[in-house]
Amino acid sequence: MAQDVAPYFERVYWRSLRDAPPLSEWMVGAIGFLSDQQLVSPSAESERLTTLLQLLREQRCMLVLDNSETLFEPGQPEGRYRPGMDGYGRFLLAVGESSHQGCLLLTSREAPPELALLDTRAR
Repeated sequence: MAQDVAPYFERVYWRSLRDAPPLSEWMVGAIGFLSDQQLVSPSAESERLTTLLQLLREQRCMLVLDNSETLFEPGQPEGRYRPGMDGYGRFLLAVGESSHQGCLLLTSREAPPELALLDTRAR
């Protein structure tokens, strides 16, 4: 699906989460890529999120989080983040609740709990 819709976006940032990088590390890469290495990523995670959302407002970008099930604790109730990975939940909520030109595509065997929350808010 991502390959089919990619031509409709100015930039596509596709990263596997198989090794479960911390959100701050992932956002540094996304900000660098989406800004064509023109922006220095802020040091605070909240500022990185603000910068990333601003980039999504300014240009039509698609973010792909591949293998996002690796963010969750195996064998635990559905949607329980592994230690240190709950920042991705805050990221998903921020992207889902913000107005922008971007698209976020998740591939996962397990749905993040934020999707249900966003679905109820959209109704």
